[in-house]
Parts: sequence; structure tokens; C-alpha cells
Amino acid sequence: MYENELKWRFAPSGFGKRKGLSTGDSETFKRNPFGNFGREVIQNSIDARTSDEEPVTVEFSLFKISPEEIPDLDGLKAAINRCMDFWKSSQPLYYNEYSKMLKILNSKNIECLRISDSNTSGLTGIDRSEDGKNNKFLALTKSSGVSDKNSDTAGGSKGVGKNAAFLLSRIKTVFYSTFTEDGAKGYFGVADFISGFVLDDVDNEHRDYTQGDGYFGKNNFNAPPEGLLNLDRSYKNREINKGTDIYILGLNKEDSWSSEILNSVLESFMASIVKKQLVVKIQNICLDGDHVLDIINNNMYVSPKKRAYYLSQYNILRGIGNVQAFDIDTEYGTAYLKILVLDETTKWMATHKCVMIRYPYMKIFDISLPKHLNASAVCIIERGELGKRLREIENPQHNAWEPKRIAQPDRDKINYTVESIKEQIENAVLQCFKTSVQEIIDPYGAGEYLSETEGNGDIGGDKSSSKMNEKEVVEISEFKPAVNIERNANAKRNDGAGVQPDIGESEDDGDDVLHPTGHNSGSGGGYSAGEEIGGSKPGDNIIMKKAQIAGIRYRFIVLDKTDGRYKITFISPVTNDKCYLTLYMLGDELSQKTQLRIISLKCNGKEMESDSDLECGPFSMKDGEKIELELKTNQTDYFASEVKLYASKE
Repeated sequence: MYENELKWRFAPSGFGKRKGLSTGDSETFKRNPFGNFGREVIQNSIDARTSDEEPVTVEFSLFKISPEEIPDLDGLKAAINRCMDFWKSSQPLYYNEYSKMLKILNSKNIECLRISDSNTSGLTGIDRSEDGKNNKFLALTKSSGVSDKNSDTAGGSKGVGKNAAFLLSRIKTVFYSTFTEDGAKGYFGVADFISGFVLDDVDNEHRDYTQGDGYFGKNNFNAPPEGLLNLDRSYKNREINKGTDIYILGLNKEDSWSSEILNSVLESFMASIVKKQLVVKIQNICLDGDHVLDIINNNMYVSPKKRAYYLSQYNILRGIGNVQAFDIDTEYGTAYLKILVLDETTKWMATHKCVMIRYPYMKIFDISLPKHLNASAVCIIERGELGKRLREIENPQHNAWEPKRIAQPDRDKINYTVESIKEQIENAVLQCFKTSVQEIIDPYGAGEYLSETEGNGDIGGDKSSSKMNEKEVVEISEFKPAVNIERNANAKRNDGAGVQPDIGESEDDGDDVLHPTGHNSGSGGGYSAGEEIGGSKPGDNIIMKKAQIAGIRYRFIVLDKTDGRYKITFISPVTNDKCYLTLYMLGDELSQKTQLRIISLKCNGKEMESDSDLECGPFSMKDGEKIELELKTNQTDYFASEVKLYASKE
């Protein structure tokens, strides 16, 4: 019989599975219910953002209602009584819990929590609840483990975060009211109950029991009624602003509820707030890009123990202090690392952690950094393939990466990516605290053999124009922290040899290690030839001079460390048919380096024959050409290297 009536309905189970108090979905969020709920609901609102011009706003507000204001109060009470009757003999705990719920519904006032968002799409699909395609309403209210979100941009994607709301309700009842971007208005109630007897005339011995969940709707299809539900009479914005209101009935309030939500927001969404993509209002507290620093520094809201964690994130994101930037390159894309290096006066702010943030700028978890280094860091994974792949291995709470969640062979691939990210972050932090020597090169006497170098790096021209004054000597600058790594492999650099490698990018499989340049021709100079050396090639009657090419940014890629196979990629700044390669392994000190033997060498896929395994060549390079040198050495492990390239001058 088709019944068109606004009321609560609890579907029969067909004598199937019974539902008790504890389920896997609800247990997931019990450890920190208010913090987890705040994180989940804000994540959902960010995922539903409609305009990039305005931030998403989420408001948490307490209010009270009388029980009679709850839609179909009598139907809700009757369902609770049937649950008590079903479990009274077998589960006294269940009976007692639902007795408390009934007592709340018989009280004078019920405290509730309203959560409202704006600049969101609302629960699209509420006006077509029978259609499951692209239906956010059904995904939120009538689905478990189902998500209706863009896999490339969504913060959440497991479909279980919606259950956090019921943990905060003492009567396990939540109402949703929405004004969608399509112009639809509707509301709906959900009761997360245990199984209870079905309401019918059959004797108790043969009565079916319910599946547990109940819905407040307008007919036997549990369709949502049209219009808006406003249980908080002081709230007037929904009539004109599109978005969703969530009403948690019988709030299981704790004195620290607002503080837990506030701290969860600061910890999880600092990047969204600082970037002015999110505004969160908790009672009379406003967390936005202009006021968040005041909140962080206020002892009423943030404890001194947590202040360093929040403040370091804020400073990194705002570029305050000694913040150094690095690229974290993977097969799936690039993440962006920023490290705050702290001195003796600011070391109290060192968290020794890197906050992993994934688009839409939500924290996932922390990676530990070396405790002896005073640093804090933030790593941001923007929208794209890398974020999509990492989201696939996140747990339901979105606070850990668990590669075992996916099958082989993708598991090994993503596990390698995860380990590579962690390694690159640690190496970058170490590099920030390593000292590097900046050399202004032209060894005494070498300049008289060198030609003037044009800005494009070509070798040639009037030799006399570049001759050095004989009183000039090599200048070694003072020790200073290592400089940032640019992503562009052809970027101009003024730094010297680096002793600590970092991971870079590659189109090939294998570990990719980024090495700073060897040395350059002077402060502010362009690409140039460096020191010139002399030597004779066996079989030749002439002495061949070779000038070192400096200022190149190399990518050093580990193809197979156990076999000693590596690749060096760079953009050539010169055109020369006779170029040579030497490779050094650096020790802990800059002065400690060992020249490696190069067993074989390919240049852009072509096998090169060489008369020496210490100075391989010749091979050709053209200005602006991408060069790939694939080589095999006698070194079969990771190492910090110094690459030197020479161009002949006959």
C-alpha cells in the first residue's frame, strides 16, 4: 500500500542481520568524536565548494528546542520502545541506553548543534532521491562506504565519515536540510538505531525486526519532503544562501566540545584557512585568514604545548622566517616541501615533524624529522595524479597511508612512492642544515687559456678579453646553509658543490637524486666554461685542452644501484662535439672525494667508446639540448656525487 505520510519508517530485515550498539563505521571515530566530526564535516563542505572566488564557510552553533519541535516525535519514541523490547532480555546494556534516550525525549528542552555551510553545492539529488547517479543526498543519508565525490579533488572518498555525526547525538538522530545549487529545497531525518521489532500485528515470537536505521520521509520510498527545516529559530540565512544545515539532536556535549573542534580545525585545515579558502565559526570564535594568528596566540583557545605546532605551520605557509622550498618528485607528480629552519632564539617552535597536506589542503598525517635538527616542515600535495593515488591508500579517517589497501602490482609501486617521499623529505631537511662551500672559480693562471663566455654559454671569441689579473686567486666564501633546490634543470645557480643529495625528477624508473652544481664562473655570471685542463688523447700528436663547463643543473638518477647503473640528465649550455665526463663520490667533508671508474657510457641512447674509464668521451652536445648520460660505474650504492663536464679546445 502506498503511504504518503510524513513520519519515521524503519525497514524490516527479513529476519537477516541484527544491528547492535557498536558497528565498525561508528567505532572508527570514537577516539576523538568532536575533533573527528569537525574534520569530517568541514572536509565534506570543502569538497562541495562551488566558487573559487569566495571561501567555504562552516558554522557550528548551539541551540535548544522543545521535544515537540522534532518531526514525528511520537513515531521516534515508538521506535525506541520497540528497540528496548527487542533487547531487554538478551542485552541489558542496550535496554538501559535506549531508556536514557527516551528520557531525553521526555525532557523539557533538548540541546542541539547546528552545522551550516555556504558557498557549497548543497545535497544535490535531494529532489530525485530515486536516482542514484551523481546523488550527494543519497551518498550522505542512505549509503555506507559510498562516496559521490570527484576523485581528483575530494578530501574524503571512503564514504564512512558521515557516521561521525551520530556519535555526538544522545538520541542517535540527525536532520539534514539543504538548498542546492540546482535550486531544490528539501530536508530529511536519519536515526542510527539498533534493531528493534517491526511495527505490525504479528505476535512477538514471530515478529520480524528492523535493520536498525530509520528515516523520516514523506512516503514508503522514504523520499525527502520539499522545503527547508529550520529547527534553530535564530538562524535566517538558509533561505537566501545555498548550502546544507545539519541538526544533531540531543548533543552529547562536553565542556571541551568547542575546543576540540577548534583544535581539530587548526591542525587539519591550517593551509585552507591561511590560503583564505575556508572560514570556520564556532559559536563566537571566527577562524579565518585574518584572525587565525590571534586565535593561535590566545591561551583561552590554544595550549602552549600545541602553539608551536600551529604557529610553525602558519609561518611556513605565510613564508615567515627562514623558510626553504624544495620539490618532491615522484612518478605520479610533484609535491611541494617547505622547511622552516629555526635558530637558538626560535627553536621552541621546532616540531621535528613534516605535516603532510593533500588537496583540498587537508592534513593527512605527520612524518617525523630528525630530533636533533630544529626544524618544522609542511609538504603539500596538490590536485592531480599523485593526490589521487595517495588517496586510494588512505584509511577511512584519512590520517594514514596504508599501501596494503590496494592490490599488486600497484601496491609495490605506490609503496615505493611513499618511501621515496619520506626519504626526499628527510634528505631535504638534512640539506638545510648541511654547510656548503660557494666557490668563485677561476684557478690561478687558468684564465689565460679561456675565451670570453657569452650569456648563452657558447665557447669561443677573443681569448685575451678573459685573461685574469695574476694577483687574483680562488676565493672561498664563508660557510652558509645550503640553498634551495629549483625544479628547473636548466636554472642558473650561484652556489657551489653540495655534499648532501636530494631526490629529483625523472621520466624513467629508478631513484632520482638531485645534485647541486659543481662550480661557476663568478657571482651573477651566466653559463660558462670553468677551469681548463690539458691532456693528450692516446694516438693523437696534439695536446688537447679542455675547459670545464660550469653552472649546469644535473639530475642524477639511480637506475639500479646494485648494478652500479645511473643516469645524469641536464640541459646543455654549449655546442661542442668533444665533451668529456668525470664523476666523483663525495665524502662527509668537501675535501674528501674519490673519482669513480665509468665502465660504460651512453649519450642520448648511443653507446660511447672511450679510451679512459676516468674521463669518458668524447660525445657531442648542442646548446639547449636535453642530454641523458646513462652510465655504469664501480659504485653500487647511493652516494653524494660531483659531476664534471669538459669541452675540448683544440
